[in-house]
Amino acid sequence: MARTLDDVRDQALALSPEERGALAEELLDSLSVEFVLDVRQAWISEARRRLADLKSGHDVGLTRAEFFADE
Repeated sequence: MARTLDDVRDQALALSPEERGALAEELLDSLSVEFVLDVRQAWISEARRRLADLKSGHDVGLTRAEFFADE
């Protein structure tokens, strides 16, 4: 029986947080170095953009209460 992506995803999401983290690391390690560097650079760029928005006042962010309000 062939596994589908949905089957694998469901099994992975049933793992403990520690197991999911280890699996995520292994999956990332299996990708090409260029892909991982592209993703890393994209996150760095996004973080810098968000920080600039906060510093400029364009984005005021969330209070602690607002952040945790949806839990």
